[in-house]
Amino acid sequence: MVSPASWEKVRSTPEAPPRKIPMVPKIFELVRVGSVENGFWAYYDVDSRNAAVNPQASLVRLISAISSFVRPTGSVLSLGCGYGLNEIFLSFLCPDVELVGVDILDDVKSDAKIRSMKEIARQVQSDGVTPLLADGGRLPFRDGGFDCALAIDALSHADYNREHLDLEQSQGLLLEEMSRVVRPGGQLAVIENSAMSPRNVMRKSGSTCHPVNPFYLRSALRRLGYKQIRTVPYYDLTASRNMSARFVSVVLKRSNALGLLLAPFFMLSARKRT
Repeated sequence: MVSPASWEKVRSTPEAPPRKIPMVPKIFELVRVGSVENGFWAYYDVDSRNAAVNPQASLVRLISAISSFVRPTGSVLSLGCGYGLNEIFLSFLCPDVELVGVDILDDVKSDAKIRSMKEIARQVQSDGVTPLLADGGRLPFRDGGFDCALAIDALSHADYNREHLDLEQSQGLLLEEMSRVVRPGGQLAVIENSAMSPRNVMRKSGSTCHPVNPFYLRSALRRLGYKQIRTVPYYDLTASRNMSARFVSVVLKRSNALGLLLAPFFMLSARKRT
């Protein structure tokens, strides 16, 4: 049984309507060393020998912001889950959601990631998450089988192992597959590195990450029959106290358009026409 001391409260973002304060497990403290792939600790830059001093706060703030913005319900598909912490946190923040996390079938590391995700979910008692190996371009699900399809930091890697497609074709393929499995009236959401922002640290020579243009996504989703498309910037300024951070904070609150140019991440949500 997970000890109550290994849980922490997470508050909703200030912009969200008041709701019950959820509890999430302190995953890095709870996961037993040696029970998961070594790459798990390296990926999150955590010292496995002293996990208690490696806070998960910024990651939980991101997932809390996503849950407040998207408000997922019912059955949710999460594309590109990796080690699955986003999905596990989301399962605690949205306990009524049944979530399936998929990661690319032909990535040599994916099998280890999925096995680690299953073990982490078991250790922290996350019953609402099902990890699965699958190609995001050929999802093994029926049409309209999910209430929501979600991609967190996945489209920026869309061209991985797709040498026959360029970046936008690869992103379009994943969007089409996500859309196919969303029911009419359901939701599609993307949380990504923004190609619009000069502050995006992921845009660098030789990187396998290609930041995504939110305006391209809007046009692609309109062609796929989506409406109520909302896009907001995301910038975690909780730990920053300098003047530039304060300026960015003011801009993000007052100007959505300018915020999209400054923030390194954005959140997008759209509703599929019935």
